[in-house]
Amino acid sequence: MWIQNLIKLFHEMCIWRLLNQMFQKMNLKFHKTFVHASKNQRLIQMVESFTKQVKRYRMEVLSVQGRIGASLKNHEKIIRSFETGDAEK
Repeated sequence: MWIQNLIKLFHEMCIWRLLNQMFQKMNLKFHKTFVHASKNQRLIQMVESFTKQVKRYRMEVLSVQGRIGASLKNHEKIIRSFETGDAEK
C-alpha cells in the first residue's frame, strides 16, 4: 500500500541523513588532519574558528545534489597534491 511506501521512504530519508552527517564529520577530520600536520598554531586556531562560524552553511552546501561527489573529487586532488608535493594543484 501507499502508506508502506511512505514508511519505506521515510526510513531511507533517515539513512541518507545519517550518511550525510557522517560525511560531514569525516570531512572535518580530513581537513583537521592536514591543518594540524602543519604544526602552525595560528593557522590551527584560525581554521577552527572559521569552521565553527560556517558550520550551518557547510551543512546546507553539502545537501545540494551532487555536492558531495564534487567534494570527494576535490579531496582526492588535495591528497594527490600532498603526495606529489605540488601545493599549486
